[in-house]
Amino acid sequence: MPQRPPPEILDAFGHPRTVPVHRASGGWINDTFIVGEPRDLVIQRVSGVYFTDPEGVMENLVRIIGHLEWRARFSTTNDDEITPRESEPRWYRSVINTRAGKPYLFDENGDIWRGLNYIEGRPPQGPLTIQQTVGIARLYGRYLAEVADLTDPPLRRTVDWFRDLDAIEARLHSARATAPTETLTQAQPLIELRNQVAQAVAEHTAALPPGAQRLRPVHNDTKLTNVLLRPTTNGTIDGSVIDLDLSMDGIAAHDFGDLLRSVSQHARAHAGSPDDGEFDHSLFAPVAAGFLAGAGESLTELEALAFPIAGPRVCLELGTRYLTDFLNPDAPLRLIDAQTAAIKAGRNLKCAAGMLASLPALERTIEEILSNR
Repeated sequence: MPQRPPPEILDAFGHPRTVPVHRASGGWINDTFIVGEPRDLVIQRVSGVYFTDPEGVMENLVRIIGHLEWRARFSTTNDDEITPRESEPRWYRSVINTRAGKPYLFDENGDIWRGLNYIEGRPPQGPLTIQQTVGIARLYGRYLAEVADLTDPPLRRTVDWFRDLDAIEARLHSARATAPTETLTQAQPLIELRNQVAQAVAEHTAALPPGAQRLRPVHNDTKLTNVLLRPTTNGTIDGSVIDLDLSMDGIAAHDFGDLLRSVSQHARAHAGSPDDGEFDHSLFAPVAAGFLAGAGESLTELEALAFPIAGPRVCLELGTRYLTDFLNPDAPLRLIDAQTAAIKAGRNLKCAAGMLASLPALERTIEEILSNR
């Protein structure tokens, strides 16, 4: 695990080889380095293992950032009128070109390296207030709105199995077929819980109205650690959305569901609560209200009707992936040890079960929010 980018990469971005470098903690996919004193640049090595199309990651990122920067300068009132916008604080990272004017470069191993501007802020710490929850949800909803018209051509699919429950379940079946008997016995309670959750998610998803799951550009990784918050003096939420690597065409409700999952697990962790599947359905309303407010007219009421089942669906996906990692210690994408994989599988599957138990209340809540929209 390198502690600094290679010297030639620092050269490419115009930094001396002796420049102070801090390796960022967190983030399992890419290697991330914060460069300079004061800090002014983020250099990342893009994973060539996790992403099936790492060059597509950069093509998508350049398109998305260019689109966001255009929208940061201009607003449209209709198809015929484009007006300059007043400047506002940066709420996303920009791509920094190399000295040669390139948005990324390859090292001798064929890995992609890129530069992004450094933004002050840190992920949420400690228990979230309602205001923070709504503000973070608004940020992710805003991202959805800002990229809503980035549709032609479609964004490249950079991870071929991502959000594909059939492909993810197929990997689980392969892992079960080769797992040792003792490992299968240990995993049996999780396997049974996963099957129960999968059946319920499939039934409720099939009952959604047409249009609830239309494809559109989405963030696809809306956890709390992908938001940087900055302190303000007036009590408002000032923040930035980061890590756009999984942005591609997807379903808006899955962005909402992943955020709800992250908020729920964050709340339980800071309350010292056991992973018993209990879900505090009062968290649903502020996340939904903030997300809808940020997304505005870009999000239809049909899409919002998929919000109640979205949390269980995303938790099922993650639980299945972690369960596969537990069963297959040689999985190429495995990033954690077997015990941690089992814990994370249980946490997500129990969270899904808790959300499913609260589903009638969540459906009533989204109908009430939509009626007042």
